[in-house]
Amino acid sequence: MRASPRLPLSLSLSLLLVGLACERGAAPEPIARDTKAEQPPSTPPSDKPADAKPDAKPDAKPDTAPDTKPETPVPQAPAFTPPTRPAGPAGPAYFALDDRGIVRLDDGKFTLLANSPTTLIKGLQLGGDGAVWVVGFQDVLRLDGDKFKKITEAGYSEIGGSVDAFAVTDKGELWAATFKGVSHFANRAWTTEEKAKIGAGDDLLAGIVVDKAGRVWALSTHKLHLLENGAWRDIDVSSAGASSMLFFESLALAPDDSVYALASTALLHVSPAGVATKVALGGRSIASYGRLTVASGGGLAARDGDSAINWPAGGEPRVYESRDGKDFRADNIKAVAADDSGRLWVSSELGVAILGPGDAKVEWPSGTVPELVGEVEAILVLGSGPAQLPAAGPLRKGGLTGKVLSNGTPQANVPVELCPSPDMMFSDSPCADSAVKFAVTTNDKGVWTVPELPLGTYGIAVKLGDKWQITLGERLGQGMQEGKVYDTGSLALDRP
Repeated sequence: MRASPRLPLSLSLSLLLVGLACERGAAPEPIARDTKAEQPPSTPPSDKPADAKPDAKPDAKPDTAPDTKPETPVPQAPAFTPPTRPAGPAGPAYFALDDRGIVRLDDGKFTLLANSPTTLIKGLQLGGDGAVWVVGFQDVLRLDGDKFKKITEAGYSEIGGSVDAFAVTDKGELWAATFKGVSHFANRAWTTEEKAKIGAGDDLLAGIVVDKAGRVWALSTHKLHLLENGAWRDIDVSSAGASSMLFFESLALAPDDSVYALASTALLHVSPAGVATKVALGGRSIASYGRLTVASGGGLAARDGDSAINWPAGGEPRVYESRDGKDFRADNIKAVAADDSGRLWVSSELGVAILGPGDAKVEWPSGTVPELVGEVEAILVLGSGPAQLPAAGPLRKGGLTGKVLSNGTPQANVPVELCPSPDMMFSDSPCADSAVKFAVTTNDKGVWTVPELPLGTYGIAVKLGDKWQITLGERLGQGMQEGKVYDTGSLALDRP
């Protein structure tokens, strides 16, 4: 089990005081009582005659008839309906794999696309011009057939920072959000407006979209901004009734030129006129939202912790749970996407799952699709998605080995664990709660070996002395091959 976080002392004392107050309060009445044994005491005798009227107060008002006017009912806001358009035809699906590139699924076949970026892949999307676009490191690329073509560089020398989010207009122009501000690429040149000018202050920029009218919507940590008629202004989202300050993290465009602004605890819908509404996605009472995407037909997909939410166009939202494998198997959900046929696409460190419509399910566990070995960081599905979904193949396995050093000295008899995501908070060990885990011990030369495990990427945890150490960001297995043992090299750690 995962370790429960300790409560602060002040909070613990507060809870104790609340408990004591409850114990000292009046006990609830039992359901059944003996009314004969609890008659009220008799009324003390009075000197007034039986027909005497009670003493009147000097300023007492005469009795009046009660006000029988019915209360005016409070109008209820209509349930939110996502803006939609007719479903698109069948189309391909695209998967962005870190250290591998962009893989396309079409006609039941997976293809690794040439010249696709392999590091810092961001913003895999369908542009307003109808082409597939992506950013990798400092390059902005557009898909041309089976190969990506570099359109422009977008680095510190061009826009003052790396691209965090971008949007493509129907004319192929680019708008990008960076740490510095908002940049625009047109006529083969970049121009940039700093964050202070658009009203974001020192906040980070979290998203950017361009509607059909050419208006630019930008999302910062706490605000939604709109560029219209050459001027930036803030959009008031207080009418959405959010209970606290929101921390926005992504922005998406709906089919009717309205936008969705996603925060970790709420999803807001903002009409083209700037009217904000809070959208109930269902699921847990305390949300942990992320990874919002909108299908071409208007369907929504989002992550909520270890759950994935699908709201197909014209339907109702449904929450798919991965905990204990209830609806699908997942560990650390990386990406979600919706298609116009009502399906939800989810990637995690355990593989890829396609859920819906209804209870339909296709799963590709890690190692069963050679082209998808690794971390799928983003998914893009066009139209109604692929009409043909291949079945998972046989589980392909390889081996991993490595060496543990401390101050240059091999560490013998040291416990080592491998799993997709070692936990930083745990009760037994970092990989104890993982659905896929492997535990070994180093030999007298400090070498550990797992001879057979599914092809994929893994994190590593090492126990030196009585303390576990987790190498954050260390991804093992990216060079694995079926039937071979891949040497991950030496891992230098400090002994506590």
